[in-house]
Amino acid sequence: MSFALFLVVCISGLILAVGAVDLALTGSTSVSLAGVGDRPCVEVDTWGVGAITAHESDLVQLRTEASAVPRRWDLCLEDASTPQHAAATSIVLGPFLFGVGALLMIRRAVRVARRRGLFTDTTARVVPQLGLYLVLGAVGGSFAVAALRGAVVSAALDGVSWTKQLWAPDLPWILILVGVGVLSFARVLRSAVPLQAEVDATV
Repeated sequence: MSFALFLVVCISGLILAVGAVDLALTGSTSVSLAGVGDRPCVEVDTWGVGAITAHESDLVQLRTEASAVPRRWDLCLEDASTPQHAAATSIVLGPFLFGVGALLMIRRAVRVARRRGLFTDTTARVVPQLGLYLVLGAVGGSFAVAALRGAVVSAALDGVSWTKQLWAPDLPWILILVGVGVLSFARVLRSAVPLQAEVDATV
């Protein structure tokens, strides 16, 4: 648990440092970090929202010999409600908490393997839990973030349902593959436990 406390202290120190710098430079006492602040903001693909009509005063003239293809939009709510603030904050804090949980589970698996041994029943039970956490957490978390992002998008755009974001979740494929690799290693580890027991019995 000391490792988790260390992470919490580091993040709290980072937020305080950002607030101190913002206060020194702008005189503002509001802290906005990665979309968390007075104006909840989300970043979305253009596929998930379509074309956006800007105010006439915000439009710029594009030269005839140039072309522009926007890939992502940064959408912000000027007068957001408490649930909309909570949704935007959860989009940032959710992956962070997931990462903290993954680090704690990795630390637990390493500690168990070091104390009990690699080819033991205890280690063979802990390693699959880590793999399932990575795979299910990555997939489920991506759809949860997409739903929360959709709540902000639907409030910012007319005629866009929050469910449309569920069709374009940002799946962390590398993390999913790592989780599948951990599950594969767990199967090999589980098969090797009886062999290690036979070796220990003959020594």
